Amino acid sequence: MVIPATHAHLPRSTMIVVRALALLLLVSSLTAQAQSPTLDPEYGQDGFARGLAASPLFNLESVRFVTRPDGSVYYTTITWESAISKSRVGLQDADGEGVLTFGTDGAYGLPALAGTPTTPSSETASDIIEDSRGHAVIVGTSTAPVGDVVPAPFMLRLRPDGTPDPRFPYRRIEMGVPAYASKVIQVGGRYLVGISTATGCGLLAVGPTGEIQSDYGADGYAVLPVGSSCGTTALDLDASGRVLVGLNALLDGERRAVVVRVSRTGRIDQRYGTDGMYLPVPDLPTVLKSLVVAEDGRIHTAGYTIGDQPDKADRGFVTRGAMNGRAGTEGSLWRWFSEPLGSLSFTSDGGLAVSADGSSYVSTRVLNEATGYRDLTIARLDRFGRLDASFGTGGVYTEPSILTPGGSPERVFYSNTFLDLTPAGRLLVGGMYRTTFSYDNSVYLIGYQVDGTPQTSALARSEATVTSSEAIRVGPNPTRGEVRIRVQTGESVTARVFDALGRLVATPADGTLAEEVVWTAPAGASGVYVVVIDSGEFHEVVPVTVAR
Repeated sequence: MVIPATHAHLPRSTMIVVRALALLLLVSSLTAQAQSPTLDPEYGQDGFARGLAASPLFNLESVRFVTRPDGSVYYTTITWESAISKSRVGLQDADGEGVLTFGTDGAYGLPALAGTPTTPSSETASDIIEDSRGHAVIVGTSTAPVGDVVPAPFMLRLRPDGTPDPRFPYRRIEMGVPAYASKVIQVGGRYLVGISTATGCGLLAVGPTGEIQSDYGADGYAVLPVGSSCGTTALDLDASGRVLVGLNALLDGERRAVVVRVSRTGRIDQRYGTDGMYLPVPDLPTVLKSLVVAEDGRIHTAGYTIGDQPDKADRGFVTRGAMNGRAGTEGSLWRWFSEPLGSLSFTSDGGLAVSADGSSYVSTRVLNEATGYRDLTIARLDRFGRLDASFGTGGVYTEPSILTPGGSPERVFYSNTFLDLTPAGRLLVGGMYRTTFSYDNSVYLIGYQVDGTPQTSALARSEATVTSSEAIRVGPNPTRGEVRIRVQTGESVTARVFDALGRLVATPADGTLAEEVVWTAPAGASGVYVVVIDSGEFHEVVPVTVAR
C-alpha cells in the first residue's frame, strides 16, 4: 500500500514538500458495529468472480492480482501444459465479471520466446502492478527444461485494453547467472524488480521503456548484502517515498524475516532499524510473506515462525513497527502469533491488508481435522494487534471446503492466498482450489462484505496543507517554512515532530485546544521530518521533506 503524495512548490529558500498525507479519522461506531464477513452477492456469482481465464491449473502458485482505483482487478494466472507453465493476464471489473474486451477473449497470454520451437520456455508470472498511467506491469521468471537457457527475469507492460505496450513489450533480462524475479514496484519514473539468485538478492532498476538504468547500484543492479543468502519477498514505499524490501535471509545459520530500506541509488540505509536491518520477530526463526506500509506510515509484516515451540508447530505472525524500523518512536510496537493450527498454518503469500483505521486482515489456510483439507481462513486484528472478536468467531472467519457425500472434494482451497481491500470497502481474497481428485484446479477471487457498508462511508478525512504560492494557504500571512495542518475545531491535540532518526525535535502542541498545528522548520534544516498528531479520536502522521 503506497501512501499518496501531495506536491507543492515553495520558495527556494525553504522548500517544504509534504510527501505523504496519512490522516484518517475513524468514526468510533464503525468498530462497534463491525460484523462477520459475508459473501458479497453483488460480486461475480454469489461472491465468486466469474470469467477468470485460468483453467486447467496444476500445482502452481495461484492468482496474483492488484486492485485498481475503480475496484476492477488486473490479475495473472498460470496454466500448466506438458511440463510448460504459461502465464496469462486478465481483467475483472468491479462486480467480479471478466472483461472480454481485454486482450483476446478476456486475457493476454505471455509469449514463450526462449527454449526451442518444440520445447518452449516456461513463463511464470510472479507479480503484477498497475503503474501511474493505468498500465499493467508484469514480472516473472523465464525458464526452459532443455538446452542452455538460464532462468532469467522477464518483464512487460500491457495497455489498459490488454494489448502489449509497444514502448515496453515482453523483455527477457539476462543477468549472467540463474536469476528469479519475485516483485515489482514503481518508484518515480523507474520500476524496481526484486531479484533472487543462488548467491543473494537485490533490486534491478528498469526504465519506462524497458531499459536497464545503469545509474542504480552497479550497472542497474543493486546487490543487498544481507546474511549469507537472501531472497526478495515484498516491496513497498515508506512515508518518505523510499523503498522498503522484505527479505528472507540466512543470519547466523537461521532463516529470518528482514526488512531493509534502500536509498535512491541502491544502497542499504544503515540508519534504518539496527545496523540497517529491521527484524519484525528478532528472537525466532521466521519466514516473511507480506510487507505493507499502512497509511499512518507504520510497517506491517506477516509470515510464520519455523517450528519454534515445543510442539514444533509453525505459527503465523503479524507485526507492526515504527516507520524508522525501531521500537518506541511512535509507541506501540506489537506482534501477534496464531495458536498452533497445524503445520504451515499461516503461510499466506501476499495475504495481508491494512485498513485505514489501522486494523489488519491476514488470509491463510487452516487444516480442517474433520475433512483433512485446509479451509480458507481470514483473521482480523484491531489496531492494537488483538483479534477482533466482532469478526467471524473470535476474530477468525473460515470459508470451508465443500465435499460431496462420497468424500470427493467439490471445492478444496489449495495453494497460497492473496488478499486486498478495494476502495469501496470490499475484501477480495484470491487463490486456487481443487475441484476433483484428478488434480484439475481453478483460480478463485472471492468478494466479501466486511462490515455491511463501504468502509469509506464512516471515515472523515482531514486536510493537511503547506504554505506556498501554489498550495492552499491557511491563515492570512503564513510565514515561510511553516507547515500548517488543520485539525478539527476544538480538539485537544498533542503534536510531536521527529527527525529521520526518530529523535524528538519539537512539540508544537501539548494537549492544547487547536484548530490547526503549526510547525516552523528550524533555520538550515533539511531532510525528512515526521509530524505525529494525536487526539482522543485520531492519530495522524504527516511526513515532511525539508530542503534548503
